[in-house]
Amino acid sequence: MQDYSSQQTANYFKPNKWDEWWDACAASGGKSLLLHEMEPDIKLVVSDIRESILANLDERFQQAGLRKYQKKLLDLTQNPDQEMHDYAFDGIILDAPCSGSGTWGRTPEMIAQFHPSKIEFFQRLQKSIAKNVARFIKPGKPLIYITCSAFKSENEDVVNFLVKELGLKLEEQTVLTGYENKADTMFVARLIGI
Repeated sequence: MQDYSSQQTANYFKPNKWDEWWDACAASGGKSLLLHEMEPDIKLVVSDIRESILANLDERFQQAGLRKYQKKLLDLTQNPDQEMHDYAFDGIILDAPCSGSGTWGRTPEMIAQFHPSKIEFFQRLQKSIAKNVARFIKPGKPLIYITCSAFKSENEDVVNFLVKELGLKLEEQTVLTGYENKADTMFVARLIGI
């Protein structure tokens, strides 16, 4: 079962048949499953920094019948050229690590553990990962930036960085408010490679 707002992010993917896509921070593969449902003939690369979560992804993909994909264990705060130098993608999903503030409606205990300095930490992390991922997008193709944060610093401010510092073109962005549907609040932006 996937959160309603998380499902809505798929409206921004818009894949084509035979595209090559990279789910850069794939976690357990929810966005990849949405992408595959939309276009089963894509070529898919998934990566995450956590080996255990990629094992969970394998299990979910097997249950969903998704068999054709490449999996990579990557720390995207570091330059991934050694592993990724031969790749160029028709689409990249970057569901970035974040404060998770958009999920606090269902996890209010997290508010007590939160400190405002974490916002700056996550923004630095998001920019670092985005910088290392964005160079693998083909010109004219989308990079989908997603967080489950409600903070502008992790959302619009990072998108401004992607536009000003990395030269991507913003096509659209929105906050998916989930509280009306008992769902998380999420942010999604569709940017185009130049």
